[in-house]
Amino acid sequence: MLSELNHSFFLFLNADSSTPWLLVQFASIFAEAPQFILAMMLVYSWLRDPHGGWPIVVRVASTMTLALIFSKAIGMAYPVDRPFVIGLGNQWLEHSPDPSFPSDHATLLFAISCACLGRPGWPTVGWTALILGVVNGWARVTVGLHYPLDILAALGVGLASAVIVSQGAKLLSVRNIRLLQRNINSKTMR
Repeated sequence: MLSELNHSFFLFLNADSSTPWLLVQFASIFAEAPQFILAMMLVYSWLRDPHGGWPIVVRVASTMTLALIFSKAIGMAYPVDRPFVIGLGNQWLEHSPDPSFPSDHATLLFAISCACLGRPGWPTVGWTALILGVVNGWARVTVGLHYPLDILAALGVGLASAVIVSQGAKLLSVRNIRLLQRNINSKTMR
């Protein structure tokens, strides 16, 4: 049932011979380019505030790393053939026939988005990453590389990774504050 729905929605979004050429070109660009656009935004945002931005850069990098580890693990545990591997729809971009679930590209974009949203000074990067993640997901389905559920799973992986890293950072912060308080207390007691 879910597989049939996934395939039906894929065929609805996948470009075919009646799709305008310009739309296919737009989708082809946004199936690959958002990661580079976002990388430039992250570097710019960090350079704009090198001291205050460093903890967020570490958090974003940690979230991206964890998300990619989860994505690869899920892909190995639950391998799903790409649409073009099973002859479904039209493939407009070359790609290796590795498992499609979840989309690594969308996972990274959603991980960046979830790591940046709510961080002081970084919501623009977060919202841009979210929009690029949605557009990238649509584009990767349109050009025949992913199913819609691959993109939804990527959103879940990105969000879960951001939550785990955020909670881990809070735990480390609380632990470090307690250690600092102990050091201060031990020095004042002397």
